Amino acid sequence: MSLISMTRKKLFRLINIAMFAIGIAALWYYAGLQWQNRPPAWPAVNWSLAFLSLLLAVAYSFSYGIGWHLITRAMGIGLPIGTSIAIWGYSLFGKYVPGNIVLVTYRIGAYMLRAQAQTQQVLAAVGLESLFSVGSGLVFLLIVALLAQFDLVSAYVTPQRLALIVAGLAAVGFVLLLPPIKRRIFRLLGLEAAVDSVNFAVILGLLVYYVSAWCIITLSFWLLCRSMGIDQLSWSRCAAIYGAAGLSGILAVFSPSGLGVREGLMVALLSQSVPIELALAVALASRINSLVGDVAAIGVGFAGLRVLSAREGEDG
Repeated sequence: MSLISMTRKKLFRLINIAMFAIGIAALWYYAGLQWQNRPPAWPAVNWSLAFLSLLLAVAYSFSYGIGWHLITRAMGIGLPIGTSIAIWGYSLFGKYVPGNIVLVTYRIGAYMLRAQAQTQQVLAAVGLESLFSVGSGLVFLLIVALLAQFDLVSAYVTPQRLALIVAGLAAVGFVLLLPPIKRRIFRLLGLEAAVDSVNFAVILGLLVYYVSAWCIITLSFWLLCRSMGIDQLSWSRCAAIYGAAGLSGILAVFSPSGLGVREGLMVALLSQSVPIELALAVALASRINSLVGDVAAIGVGFAGLRVLSAREGEDG
């Protein structure tokens, strides 16, 4: 084993320890904060539906892990899917630190040490993941807004205006992916290895994939609502409520994992149809589902990195 390889492994262990310490502290703080804001009384719960909702929330979390692997492959980073998902899962500790700086820094360090990836490759992957999260959310929100046939937040957020935003983003994306423009941009960013792998088919496929992920989490939210006795809301209406709230949380980069922002809008939209106490309970339960999904991914990431370390110890 070369000295450089040993140094990389030691550095990788050090950043994993640092991430663990930061992540545990952040999770403990924000989980306690959410629990302090719990409603005074919980409604009767259908635990079978609640458990199914939780499983779908976990599945949604891992769908992002697979999506992350697909994006890094498109960026020319060739780690195996197991290692890629392990790094992605462990990096979710950083979601609970404001600004996502810790998450991005960890991914850059991990991919530089594990795959000799360039900083711009990882940054481009993080950027694409964010763009697909928001872009697919807008497309999904437009679809369910048309199905639910109602204005989402106010008269300013209508299906017509959403359609204009989606069409505008699609036009910009189309222009940027034209071969001459794409090659020039990728050359300026130092991403020549990804020029051929990022094309219209790949972008469209990833967009459809992330829209499907929104379908999973909104089905989870609909089942959660039904588990608490909210039977009057259709899936499309629940999906529109969660879509609007979820997007607000993604866009609120100042709030770690959208904490508070997502719940606030969710309560405001739900309280138009149900008592506010019930809306508060659903919003908190939805956050618990998200936390469990993240913790499951972090656990898989931790286990995956341990297995990787053990294998390397045997090889060494």
